[in-house]
Amino acid sequence: MKTTNRLVGAFVAMSAMTVAANAATVTDDFSAASLNAMWQVNDNAGSYNTGGGTSQTGGYYLIHNTFVEGASNISTSMGTLGAGDTGRVDGIIRTDQFNDGRWSNQVVIYFNNENWVGLRLAYENGATGFYRQGAVNGVYSALDGPAVASGNVQWAHNILGVQLTPTNINFYGSTIGNDYTNETNIDANVTLLASVARPASFQGQAYAILGKGFAASNLDPAYLNHNGGATVGNADNYISYARIITPDPVPEPTTLGLLALVGLPLLSRRGRRVS
Repeated sequence: MKTTNRLVGAFVAMSAMTVAANAATVTDDFSAASLNAMWQVNDNAGSYNTGGGTSQTGGYYLIHNTFVEGASNISTSMGTLGAGDTGRVDGIIRTDQFNDGRWSNQVVIYFNNENWVGLRLAYENGATGFYRQGAVNGVYSALDGPAVASGNVQWAHNILGVQLTPTNINFYGSTIGNDYTNETNIDANVTLLASVARPASFQGQAYAILGKGFAASNLDPAYLNHNGGATVGNADNYISYARIITPDPVPEPTTLGLLALVGLPLLSRRGRRVS
C-alpha cells in the first residue's frame, strides 16, 4: 500500500501560526487558506473512503471520509528532547467517527515507531472518553490503560495534551461535554488527568503528531502512517488548534515574517527552524 509523507506549502503562512517571542512555544489556529509549512502530512492512500482526503478551511484542518483504521495525520519537529528535558503537545480535536479504536484522532509525542505516547478520543463499543496509548521499546501496549476521562466525545472539539517531564508522562484534558472550537487558552481549560513514569527510551529527536494513525511494528511506515486495513466507516476528523512546547528556542516572529516576505524557504521537510 502506497504511503506518503509530504510537506504542504513552500513558505510559512503567517496568519496561521504564532511563534512566541523568546519562548519555545509554537501555536497554529489553522486559519490560513492552506496548511502551514511547519507541518508534514502523513497519510496513506488506502485510508480514505470515496471522495476522502484532507483540506484546511474555516479555521480547522479536516481529515475527510476516512476508514476506521485509516492513517492520516500531520507532524512537525520538536527538536531533540534529552532525558532531562520537558516537552508538550496540545491539540483541540474532534472525531465524528465510531469504533476506530487505536486509529482514533489523537495528540502524540513521537520518537520512532517503537517509542511514542498519545492521548486519543475514544468513541467506540465499550469505550468513550480520553484514552492513553503508545509504545515503549517496541511493546505496543506498554502505555495503554483505562480511560483517563470518560464521556461522549463525539461531535465536539475537545482539548487533549501530552507532556514529558524528566520523570513523568502527564496527560491533560478538557471537560467532556463542552465544545472548545474557538478556544486558544489551553492551560485555563484543561486539568491533569493522569501521570505515568517516563520511559528511559523516550529521548532523542522528537515529533508532535496530531490526527489518526498507529504503529504496530518497526517495519510500519514512520509517523504512525500505518493503515490497519479495516475498510469500513465514512467519517470526518478535525484539528482546530495546536500548541507545541519544547526546550529549544524558536525563531522570532518578526524574523519569520521578514523571511516569508522575501520568499525564502523557512523549514526543512521535518523541521520548523529557519534554514
